[in-house]
Amino acid sequence: MRALFAAVFMICALGQTLAASESDRSAIRGIIQDQIEAFKRDDAARAFSYAAPALQNMFGSQERFMAMVKEGYKPVYRPRSYAMGELGHS
Repeated sequence: MRALFAAVFMICALGQTLAASESDRSAIRGIIQDQIEAFKRDDAARAFSYAAPALQNMFGSQERFMAMVKEGYKPVYRPRSYAMGELGHS
């Protein structure tokens, strides 16, 4: 399940960033930061709202999604720190 989640996330992110404008890249960074903040506050509804539609369909509920993140992605759920590198350029 972890490999599938990671693969879906990476494919969606890569496809979106390759042709992204600077404003798109800024919006993507904002969404990632907002989702991480939602995880840190245990705001399941907000964190789930940022998940790709395929992931929302896969998990079906915000509770199941949060349980998966808590159990399988603790560094995402409770990061001590994080940094974002450069996204693809148009």
